[in-house]
Amino acid sequence: MDFKKLKIITHQTEKPEKLRAKRKGIIVHKLLSLYTPKEDLKLILKKAFLSLGEKPQEWSEEELLKPVRKVLEREEIKRWFEKEALPELELVDQEGRLHRVDRLFVDQQEVWVIEFKIGEKSPEHIEQVEEYMRLLRDIFPDKHIRGALLYVESGELTLI
Repeated sequence: MDFKKLKIITHQTEKPEKLRAKRKGIIVHKLLSLYTPKEDLKLILKKAFLSLGEKPQEWSEEELLKPVRKVLEREEIKRWFEKEALPELELVDQEGRLHRVDRLFVDQQEVWVIEFKIGEKSPEHIEQVEEYMRLLRDIFPDKHIRGALLYVESGELTLI
């Protein structure tokens, strides 16, 4: 075996508060992927906990549901959940890399890419949505591709 080609990668342990923030983001993403206006949000949260193997007693329901409720009340966001959509859609680019769109819906004229974020804004988030839009232009060449970035906790919405 040629050991010159081997690489050793080490990972630093993340601080508990950072790990908890990541878990929160995963739970909120799952909640939004399962959400339909016809079902109770608390029940959907229970399904999210179950599917992720999370212990509900470790979380404040209100901590998770309050920002989600707030954004789902907004008309410009509510419409994304009233239409049939594809949550957590996976796309593969020409290099074989996997990309996961948080929510995608397609109608007669448009395709909407919706990306949900928890935490701080970052320029990479816009680049991520733009990359998804680029990939979808190849799949839907006759449709107008639109993108949106929603920061769930702050409620900030950026249309791309």
